Amino acid sequence: TQKPRHLNSAVQSGWATMMPAAQIFASPLTIDAQWNPKPYLAEKFILSDDSRSVTLHLRKDAKFHDGRAVTSQDFIYSFERATDSKLGSTTADTYLGDIAGVLDKLSGKSQSVAGIKATDPHTLQIDLEGPRAYFLAKLQYPTAYVVDKANVESGKTWTEKPNGTGPFKLTRWDKSSKITLERNADYHLEPAKVQRVQFNLAGGNPRTM
Repeated sequence: TQKPRHLNSAVQSGWATMMPAAQIFASPLTIDAQWNPKPYLAEKFILSDDSRSVTLHLRKDAKFHDGRAVTSQDFIYSFERATDSKLGSTTADTYLGDIAGVLDKLSGKSQSVAGIKATDPHTLQIDLEGPRAYFLAKLQYPTAYVVDKANVESGKTWTEKPNGTGPFKLTRWDKSSKITLERNADYHLEPAKVQRVQFNLAGGNPRTM
């Protein structure tokens, strides 16, 4: 694995970032072997009949690594952060640009995304610019990973101690040689079969233990 500069999924820079980040963080949906959208942090999703809006019902047992429950407000924060013009994401337009108001947020015309709202702590409604049935597949990309506001705003080095929601936690990051992840015993789905994953940054495949 190449050496990542960071683990900031909203501004991911290729597989070097995506591979470990995908084990630390999680998205509302994922895709199955046939490329069909399926629930992940959301327990179910509803695409409107006109394909102009998506309702995500979040799992109530989904938690951050520190034990705090994931809420719809966490996703609003994460999406608005990813589309902040100051962040400079090169992928937010591609993967979140179908959401109503995202282009205004990316251009700096708006301070919030008009098409995202929480109808309750575990329900998120996303209104789209038009019929976009394919948008569901985009919600599995790293730009849609949920992040913890307190963790992100703790300082510039927050990705060295990320409070994710994925099946593994970051325990060690030797910038010159490896990234070590440990199994998250409180993962909302079945815990990982292996205790540890190590990404060797000098090249080669990840090691599992």
